[in-house]
Amino acid sequence: MDFYKNKVAVITGAASGIGKCLAEQMASYGAHVAISDINPEGVETVVREITAKGGSVSGDVLNVTDYDAFKR
Repeated sequence: MDFYKNKVAVITGAASGIGKCLAEQMASYGAHVAISDINPEGVETVVREITAKGGSVSGDVLNVTDYDAFKR
């Protein structure tokens, strides 16, 4: 899937479930994935797992329902 190479995917709720699967899949296609979740341990785990597989990822703890936090 060359379409995703050199693209950035922003994925919220990425510490588990569908968000985690989507982050892993997009990274495997060559996209840089920027992930966020309210679960700090989950974010760290997903970042570690994607990095271990050679993917490009950055993670941040964020509650997207908190407007002020989202703006920062």
